[in-house]
Amino acid sequence: MNQTDTTTRQILEWFEVNRHLAWRHNQVRVPGRGFPKRNKGIGDIVAVLRPTGRHIEVEVKTGGDKIRPDQYLRAMEVQRVGGYYLVVKDFEDFLGQMKTIVKSA
Repeated sequence: MNQTDTTTRQILEWFEVNRHLAWRHNQVRVPGRGFPKRNKGIGDIVAVLRPTGRHIEVEVKTGGDKIRPDQYLRAMEVQRVGGYYLVVKDFEDFLGQMKTIVKSA
């Protein structure tokens, strides 16, 4: 299992243990069909935080991975409507960012 998969699994387990609703968002390109425009840049993990019901997306970027322009635009869109879009490099980075979110909720 590579670092991205390991980090994604750890984050999904954290959401489950803390009783938030979360799932891995996999986009698979279908030949002859592109991605719907509104789905471009969606994070690797999508979740709903309890008890507030706030939307959160987590994009895992390990190693030399960089955020793509469509992911940056998605992050701005999600944040504009009151949600969270995290870009994390590892599980510890995720925990640090979530600590700030949980405190503000």
